[in-house]
Amino acid sequence: MLRTWRRTIRNRLVIQSILDGLERVGLIVAPFYLTRELATALPAAGAEANALTFDWVGYGDLQALGDRPGGRHDLAAMQRMLDTGMRCFAAREDGRIAAFMWCDLERVRYRTLSFPLERDEVYFFNTLVPPAYRGRGIPVRLRRECFRALAAEGRARAWSITLRFKTPAGRFKQQLGAHHAALFLALGIGRALRHWQLRRYE
Repeated sequence: MLRTWRRTIRNRLVIQSILDGLERVGLIVAPFYLTRELATALPAAGAEANALTFDWVGYGDLQALGDRPGGRHDLAAMQRMLDTGMRCFAAREDGRIAAFMWCDLERVRYRTLSFPLERDEVYFFNTLVPPAYRGRGIPVRLRRECFRALAAEGRARAWSITLRFKTPAGRFKQQLGAHHAALFLALGIGRALRHWQLRRYE
């Protein structure tokens, strides 16, 4: 417990941890940004190790995703996501999945915020890098390679969600050259949930 709180303080996640605790008991207070990402804004590839390979995840990989520490979906939920046309893109090292992210090609779907995508857009969500693979710049490489894989479909713009008080996520979006389009606040009790736009940046 002490180690967890030290890591929380070091990463400036105290407020987010409090909000997460409130949500676990049914009270939702969730400020978040709608964030715009562009393939052309990504940093150029540097002298990166070639140990990683990148590809789309199939049904046969879902068990590995669900079993990973910090996994956000159970197997049935991930199967439904693939069934509905969502895609999962992964980085692999020595055949093992080192990081992954989900892509929705139809809509932005986050809490009660939902709107259709343009033909050149994608919605990125649920990027996950287990602790053993962190600190190596894998998330930026994962984004770059995913945009590259989607280029054949003409998709070069993306939306994503950035939690207002999740500092590491904010730093990650800065590394991507992303910018916030709007700030929202979601409030709810139990299953009753609404969101409001607080500010528009573009």
